[in-house]
Amino acid sequence: MSNYPERVQGIIGQYIEAFDRAEKNRKPGSGLFGFGQGPGDYPCHDEMDRQVAELAGEAAADETGAEEAAELVRAILQAEKSRIWPEAARLAVLAAQRHTLVLIPRMRKEDRQTLLAWYGEAYPRRKRLPVQNRILKELEK
Repeated sequence: MSNYPERVQGIIGQYIEAFDRAEKNRKPGSGLFGFGQGPGDYPCHDEMDRQVAELAGEAAADETGAEEAAELVRAILQAEKSRIWPEAARLAVLAAQRHTLVLIPRMRKEDRQTLLAWYGEAYPRRKRLPVQNRILKELEK
C-alpha cells in the first residue's frame, strides 16, 4: 500500500504554513489596486502545485494500481474541502485538482462512481470551474 494520501497531506500542510508565513510578512495594503504583492502572487501557490503535479506524475509513471490511484485522487480532490481557506489559497488548491486527470482512468468504475457522487454534490454545477467539469467528465467514464 502506498503512502500517497499522507504525502498529499504533507504537501498541503507545508503549503498552509508557507501561505500563513507570507500573509504574516505582507505589508498592510500590499496588493491593493495592483501595487505590491498580494496573496495571489505568493510563490507558495506554484510550489504546492508543482509538488502535487510531481506526485501525480510519479504515481502515473509507477503504474500505480487502481486502489492506490483512487486513494491519491481522493486525497487531492478532498483537500480543498478539508478546511476553510483564504480565497487565494482555495483557488490554488482547486487548480491543483487538474493533476488527478492522469490518474482517474486507472481507477475502478465503482471507485469513480463513489467519487463522482461526492464530487458532484461538493461542487454544485453553478459554482464549478472548467477544470472541475473536466474532472467530472473523466469520473463519469
